[in-house]
Amino acid sequence: MLGGGITVPDLRVVNTDSIANRALVTVIAIMTFLGALFGGAASMVRSASQDWSASLSSEITIQIKPALGRDIAADQARSEQIISKFPGVMKVRSISQAESGEMLRPWLGTGFDLKDLPIPQLLTVKIDGSTRIDMAALAETLRNEVPTALVDDHKTWRNRLEKMSDGLIGVSFFVLALFVLAMGLAVSFATRGAMASSREVVDVLHFVGASDQFIAKEFQRHFLKLGLAGAAMGTICAVLIIRALGWASERWLASRDGEQVEALFGRLEIDSGMVLIMLFVALAMTAVTGAVSRSVVINLLKQSRQA
Repeated sequence: MLGGGITVPDLRVVNTDSIANRALVTVIAIMTFLGALFGGAASMVRSASQDWSASLSSEITIQIKPALGRDIAADQARSEQIISKFPGVMKVRSISQAESGEMLRPWLGTGFDLKDLPIPQLLTVKIDGSTRIDMAALAETLRNEVPTALVDDHKTWRNRLEKMSDGLIGVSFFVLALFVLAMGLAVSFATRGAMASSREVVDVLHFVGASDQFIAKEFQRHFLKLGLAGAAMGTICAVLIIRALGWASERWLASRDGEQVEALFGRLEIDSGMVLIMLFVALAMTAVTGAVSRSVVINLLKQSRQA
């Protein structure tokens, strides 16, 4: 039943079985797959950034530099006494020479004696997140008692890490926007081809009183199905790839280098944030497919009437 109340036979407005349709589904699947991977990477970086910020903001580091005429062990003990009595400090821990050697091993190798090197002694200070510590007062108090002590609140590192993560997330979404744009162009060309191949059917529908909106809706319904199929395929492939990479990385993460990479980027696994981003990418790809096809059909019909 058409807009004018005329009943017509069931006409197939768009050819649903063609090489072009299968090619378009493949293109949509590839774009969705890549978009889901980039979106998932952005989610993983964002999660890791939040972990970095939370970890760095809850801890400060005290460096006790070696100096001629000073007992570094006594300076370390005195610094620990001063810091432990400071308001907002929860726990103070001294880093032993063995631990310092382990941290320096990737750069200095093995078989060296830290006693022969001017290595600073470190104190890690766990602070109460609900209490604001006056870092300037803490540094001044330490400097009066231990002139070689330096307070590092990790603010510089935290700002750099946040800027880096924001930049990576911005690049990921920019690339995702390029994928959507490229897919929109592909859908536009596919719609024009479908209109050209269905020209006779469209003319018959116009002859019996079908409106442009009715014809555009038929094309939109067809391309929405293609977009949904391609988006589903791409998302499933992205999930399987991430699952496979996560499973393969579990053994590698057990190594020392793997632990450092995990601390920096987080564990490669699918969390709720990544799932939401992948679903958003799939729905966006499907919606863009339907919207572009409808817009192209309406514009082509208007141009044909004006010609």
